[in-house]
Amino acid sequence: MGPMGPAGPTGPVGPSGTGPAGPPGPQGPAGPPGTGAHTEDEWGFAGFTVATYTGNLGGRIAAHALCAAEFSGAHFCHASEYVLSVSMTPVPPDGAWIDPSATPDASTVLSGSPQFGRSNAASSVCGSWESSATNTNGYIVQPSGIPVLISSCAQARPLACCNGASMSAFAGVTSDSYAGNHGGRVAAHSRCNAEYPGAHLCHAAEYLRTSSSHTIPQEGAWLDPSTNITGGLSLNGVPTYGRSSSLAATCNGGATAASNSNGTSVNAAGIIASTSSCAIARPFACCF
Repeated sequence: MGPMGPAGPTGPVGPSGTGPAGPPGPQGPAGPPGTGAHTEDEWGFAGFTVATYTGNLGGRIAAHALCAAEFSGAHFCHASEYVLSVSMTPVPPDGAWIDPSATPDASTVLSGSPQFGRSNAASSVCGSWESSATNTNGYIVQPSGIPVLISSCAQARPLACCNGASMSAFAGVTSDSYAGNHGGRVAAHSRCNAEYPGAHLCHAAEYLRTSSSHTIPQEGAWLDPSTNITGGLSLNGVPTYGRSSSLAATCNGGATAASNSNGTSVNAAGIIASTSSCAIARPFACCF
């Protein structure tokens, strides 16, 4: 046999073949539970405090803390979440203090719906829960389990405490304070994120939904106002509310420190209000 000759040129590539599909692989691990929707997924009732108080609870933030002290992780109920909890716990004979709720159109309500949230009421909740006057209105849940408005804040009662969870969580307030000309919303989000990674500037409904017992300084903390389903300005804690872009309630979008310009802040009692001065330096309220 003679020597092997040189290799010839490579021929063209043939068509790709397709084999049968292999068997499916094993199922992966389950992911974390989802939230389902931007409402409270559960409306759990924790209980009534053993301690009793007049309507002067020290503010809404203090009320949340009083519930958390007796029931770990709990907060002061608002009417809708209490009703939705379908609690079978007997209500004390004199009733128990409770926050009112708000509807998507910002009306005060005492019924239960996933679309209702905490009302930002101040004057009708025993003077921001800081008054024990006999001629001041407040809200209680009666022994029948029905929430009602009453006309005196003088009698000592326990607090109704709930432990349902919201998608919103409070991160804290920034260590630095700023007048209303703080650089705008983008800068505010960035400052919250810098101190609490993943956080942003709260808007009013978001803050109220956190049921936070975190201390707010005496000068208050800046946050954004919210908007209701018709686009109107609102400061209630309804789950269908979003962030408002009102220049009139945000110190002209964070561009002015004028003493006669309006901004929005949460005070030391946990009540949100439009402030008539953008000249006061306040920290930012930050949410996740």
